[in-house]
Amino acid sequence: MGCSLKALDTRNTLHDILNTLSIGMMIFKTDGELLLCNHTADRIIENSSKMDIVDRQLQFRSRESAELNTRFHQALQQTSSDQGLILLGGQHAEDTLLLAFTPTNPPDQPVDTVVCMLVDPNSSPQIDPTLLKQLYGLTEAESEITALLAEGLNYSQIAEQRKVAVSTVRSYSKSIFRKLRVNCRSGVVLRVHATAIPVSNAASLNG
Repeated sequence: MGCSLKALDTRNTLHDILNTLSIGMMIFKTDGELLLCNHTADRIIENSSKMDIVDRQLQFRSRESAELNTRFHQALQQTSSDQGLILLGGQHAEDTLLLAFTPTNPPDQPVDTVVCMLVDPNSSPQIDPTLLKQLYGLTEAESEITALLAEGLNYSQIAEQRKVAVSTVRSYSKSIFRKLRVNCRSGVVLRVHATAIPVSNAASLNG
């Protein structure tokens, strides 16, 4: 982050910022005490069979829990700016979770807090039509259709969902292609996901 979290005025301000993100974010003290946890991390942990938060401590629930706890505390104690990674893999690919740890302090200062990004590789990215509208100068209808295209829906599915004719969706799509500077639906998918901002639909950037 480039500065110690001690410089922050209030914990609530940081918590509000973290809650705008659709990536799981947690902040730990180096002794393992959980200081902050955003809504996305709460949801991932609640739905996970691999970990839990008990008495402000992250606990792993698996046969390798002792090894994972050791690796967790080693990641918290790292002194370099490189990320410490823990991959929680299950018997099925959909069980996989990734934890990435980064110290909040500059390299020349003692580490007192560590940011942990909690990523569920199988979760679908949240696409906010409002952000698409602002990024590409789309109308409200165009931004909503762009989000649906980026989620993989075809013209017929979008028309059914929006209760309009397929020809109407095609007409909107032509305008969308022009504004996003692409030539096809796959181009929309690539463009939207390449410029995706990890912000939760449930959060407001304007307070």
